[in-house]
Amino acid sequence: GVCIFVCLPVRITSANLLPEHVVTSTLMVKIGCKIKNVKDLCIGVAALYFAGCLWGGMFFVVYQSQDHSRLSVILFLSVLFYEVMVIGIEKYRCNKRNRDRYCDVTLYVKEKSKKVKGLYDTGNLLFDPINGKPVSVADQSVLGELIGAMPETREDMKPHYIPYRAVGTEHGMMFALIIDGMDIVMNDKHFHIERPVIAFAKESVSFTQHYQLILNPNLVDS
Repeated sequence: GVCIFVCLPVRITSANLLPEHVVTSTLMVKIGCKIKNVKDLCIGVAALYFAGCLWGGMFFVVYQSQDHSRLSVILFLSVLFYEVMVIGIEKYRCNKRNRDRYCDVTLYVKEKSKKVKGLYDTGNLLFDPINGKPVSVADQSVLGELIGAMPETREDMKPHYIPYRAVGTEHGMMFALIIDGMDIVMNDKHFHIERPVIAFAKESVSFTQHYQLILNPNLVDS
């Protein structure tokens, strides 16, 4: 981008070279890292300039230095900085993978709605044997807040039990309902599910309380 700008029949000054440089760097980060939102784009551009300043500064010091002991220190710091960057990038990727597994879910029953944090779990392959629909599993507390007392009497929601198997449970049964609707927001994508099947676990679905619903992946992947 800078080379193309230099070839243009315009007088090069800091006033017009700086904006061109910023635009080129922004496009590099957006296209190379496939960034979609403005916040991550700004962080990416800032990281690019930060790394560029460190890299350029190191080469400038090496170029100016005649002291071999100083060069050894610079080499050591370079290796150390590289290792720190590798660890930082891997940690960021790990956090991003974990963050991408979570989603915002809103459950609808008549005039009521309940917002919960959901976990996208590829291990949840539970299907309703009656209608063949994929089943998501929610905390028992969500049932009380959304339905109220005596959910077994709600004939409009087709109350029934679903057999399941899990670690430590070879043959289990979970109470399930067919609610009016469910909205899922995950990775800036919105999904609306009509008449989803929700099963309710007797115990909390999350030991850390980070989420209240385990989403069936077939609801968003199909």
